[in-house]
Amino acid sequence: REKDGELEEELGLQGKYIILYAGTMGYAHGIETALEAAAILKSEEDIVFLFVGDGSERPRLEHLAREKDLSNVRFIDFQPLEVMPRYYSLASLSLSTLRRYKLSEGVRPSKIFPALASGSPLVYVGEGEGAEIVRESSGGVVLEPENPRLLADTIIRLKNDSAYCRELSIKGREFVQANYSWQSIIRKWLDRLENDFSPERSRNKNEF
Repeated sequence: REKDGELEEELGLQGKYIILYAGTMGYAHGIETALEAAAILKSEEDIVFLFVGDGSERPRLEHLAREKDLSNVRFIDFQPLEVMPRYYSLASLSLSTLRRYKLSEGVRPSKIFPALASGSPLVYVGEGEGAEIVRESSGGVVLEPENPRLLADTIIRLKNDSAYCRELSIKGREFVQANYSWQSIIRKWLDRLENDFSPERSRNKNEF
């Protein structure tokens, strides 16, 4: 996975360890946890949290970052889908967060799939179905929600274990290619279609 050096220079992020959150910034996402983790990690001068996207909570989050004087946090406006691979190329880690609440148990954040496919380890802060997918993928780590200290400590641990991160990156990308790429989805659909209309299945149906 090759970094987009032009974008890295444009953003002034050369040599930085980038934690990328890409997607909607709404109340349910609980992004305050990431900002509080950024506050804990302020002394780590090479770590930067990069938030790309928009949402109802973004103005409040930007205000909170200014209030905490978080020089290690950057907000970038929503980017077209075709541009996002450039941002993912800069990510040392990808981040997905959810607030702790009952409805999150059935949530499957769409951002986890491009994050896993991008070749960077995913840190998933949340519970429920999304957490199960990340565990199944072996392409990231799952943390309990609303625990900024745990998030900060995990970032440092991953930063200091490049071999483990490479392993997560490879497994995450392979998982998405095998299960969620267009080719794999169509293949599974065709297999199911063939199975549904197989002569043996038809005979079994006629027996009832």
